[in-house]
Amino acid sequence: MIRIKITAGNIGNNHFYLAKHLDAFPMDAIGGPNVTALAARSVTLHWPFGDPVVTDIAGDKKIFRQRAWIGLLFKQTGAEPDDFVVLTPLAPYEYKVEIEKKVRMTTTVQNHSVGQTIQVQVKTEAWITRAKFEISGALKDFFPADALGARGLPEQDKYPARGASVEFDYGVAGTIICDIATKSNGIMRPRESGPIRRLFEAHRVEVGDVLLVTRIDERRYRVEVAR
Repeated sequence: MIRIKITAGNIGNNHFYLAKHLDAFPMDAIGGPNVTALAARSVTLHWPFGDPVVTDIAGDKKIFRQRAWIGLLFKQTGAEPDDFVVLTPLAPYEYKVEIEKKVRMTTTVQNHSVGQTIQVQVKTEAWITRAKFEISGALKDFFPADALGARGLPEQDKYPARGASVEFDYGVAGTIICDIATKSNGIMRPRESGPIRRLFEAHRVEVGDVLLVTRIDERRYRVEVAR
């Protein structure tokens, strides 16, 4: 699966950049800068609002050469900057194209359902070196209330020293069971960091990258790096 963050420029110009993902496409589907230098092969793109699009990739701009359909895709889905285009391979030279909406943070968030995903952007280099990520206190209902434990002594007048455990699945980096260390201002993080370090190292996480945290059930969560 390929995930590409949408920018305001993408929306204004009916395209999205493939530069970071060209190695995910067949080399013979990448052509030259104009229609006189089409690639030897095309890819077929299945999207929700029309017939499949057959196009190659313009190698100079690193975008799909046919792009009128992208404007309609953005319009029909209400795409905004920081949403994602998701391309899922179906077969050689065939992809499904969808829009994934960013979860916009609000001051009150309630009734988080199973399967819901929140996005957490890696904000500082310290998060990487200390193998941690923090989640806004506005999203405290994303976790069971009894899973919130004190971050340190100052918070123990508000939270127990340790909360009840939940499970975090970091894929190949491993699974860990721990509580949610919580500051007085509500900012939360998984207390244990071992798998987080392995996840960051495996994906070479940098400041600005995005983590996807998905609620699998009441006490289980999956953590992935958005790519």
